[in-house]
Amino acid sequence: MSSISLFRYKVIKQRITYHDNYKQFKFNVMKKVNLFLAGALFLLVSMGANAQAKTGFEYFKGRWNVVASAPTGDVKLIIGFEKSDEKIIGTIKDSDGKEMYKVLSTTLSEKQAIIRFIGSQGEVNMVLNKKDEETVTGDVMDGMATVTGNRIK
Repeated sequence: MSSISLFRYKVIKQRITYHDNYKQFKFNVMKKVNLFLAGALFLLVSMGANAQAKTGFEYFKGRWNVVASAPTGDVKLIIGFEKSDEKIIGTIKDSDGKEMYKVLSTTLSEKQAIIRFIGSQGEVNMVLNKKDEETVTGDVMDGMATVTGNRIK
């Protein structure tokens, strides 16, 4: 082998080695990028699964500032929902925390709460419907008064 062909052989071998190393480097980088993207996608999907809207007791639990608007005027109430021994308890209080009405029963469904209580006219139903995560709407006595409310944080 002449010195020129030996030189060419070394240059070509060096180029092949460089090319193989570059291909391996590129392959490793792409593996890391794909792994990162798969992890990011998994994280987004798992966060979306946890961010489902609350319904039933999980939505209504706690206290709500509620205003019942009737032709005779507005009545401000604080309505509370809590669980005791797997039974849902509803309360209706004034802004000072004193019980305004005795609650007879509380029924919760996915997007609605029905509170039966003793008012000045006898037994009364109040219906609260889920509007969004922090707001409820509804009525008292089948539309005699409209109700709007916000969650107390």
